Amino acid sequence: MTLVQKLPRQPGKRDSRYVHLFSGEVNPVEASTSNSVQGITDTQNSGDRISLLEMQMADMQEEINQLKLLVEQLTS
Repeated sequence: MTLVQKLPRQPGKRDSRYVHLFSGEVNPVEASTSNSVQGITDTQNSGDRISLLEMQMADMQEEINQLKLLVEQLTS
């Protein structure tokens, strides 16, 4: 009984990938294609996350600047 199947190597990838067969046989072409689409979605989500992090960072920097001014006023 085989529990895993080796997928064809994707262009530009160094290592082979594997898929489990607990739910039955898998068409290697379909598995390879669906993972490529997921990779594109992950990249788009990463861009959104980076933009959000950049905005949060700018907000925090502004708060730090305001706190520095307040500390300067209190120590003067």
